[in-house]
Amino acid sequence: MRYLLFVLLICSISTVFAQDTIATYFDWAGNPTTNIYNAAFFRSKINPSKPTKTYYRGDSLKKNDAFKPAQISEKNGRFIFINLDKTVIKDITFKENKRHGQALTYYENGKIKDVEFFRNGLQDSISTYYHKTGVISAIEHYVSDSLMSYEFFNEDGTKDTVSTSASVAAEFPGGLVEMRRFLGNNIIYPHTAVELNIEGKCYLQFQIDETGKIYDVRVMRGVPDCFECDKESVRVVKEMPLWTPAKTHNRYCASTFNLPIMFKLTGGGKKKKRHNK
Repeated sequence: MRYLLFVLLICSISTVFAQDTIATYFDWAGNPTTNIYNAAFFRSKINPSKPTKTYYRGDSLKKNDAFKPAQISEKNGRFIFINLDKTVIKDITFKENKRHGQALTYYENGKIKDVEFFRNGLQDSISTYYHKTGVISAIEHYVSDSLMSYEFFNEDGTKDTVSTSASVAAEFPGGLVEMRRFLGNNIIYPHTAVELNIEGKCYLQFQIDETGKIYDVRVMRGVPDCFECDKESVRVVKEMPLWTPAKTHNRYCASTFNLPIMFKLTGGGKKKKRHNK
């Protein structure tokens, strides 16, 4: 259904284009193109008295807001973001580069995900969030970007009386204490680092998906002169058990976690490693 709505929107606008409308289509490199079906986005201006509308085609394999061509100097009016399969994923109105009015976000299955309201870039009024099943997950009241009150609901529609925060960070099973124990028991100090008396911190960043699985483990800053320490840090993090995933608006969500792991030699040059600030 959302596909049909978008096609109708394109047809409608194309009809207007023939009536004193300026339309420019661009490819992913930001260059003008005449192929409207493969265009990354297009801009339309019906007449000088009305704001320009820009319609983006998001790539589901990339961040939907990652493509910001130089031609777009100011966002005004309604922006519709779509996936490569032509399903709408976002429908947002801007005023002078700030979100203003209703902002809609959809799941990949076409169901509504978020209904939010903004005033001059700040979240305001009542925002409603939904589970993938279409059941409301949260109703939140904002005033100038400050959350004033909220209600949470389970996927069966019953009220959630357990959750106490609109946003909850992902957590290792048992918390930080257990994570330190896991690292201390599993990290093996590289032999080369012991021989060369190398110590230091390896700063990692990794993603945790909606199920608690770790992926995309990256070394943001490694232990100086010790690639083996960095490699060992990545190995152990990849072996971690499932985490409790993060939550926002009473829904499990993907999140990013930053973790420093310290390599420090203790008496006799024995392995000993720990983590965390």
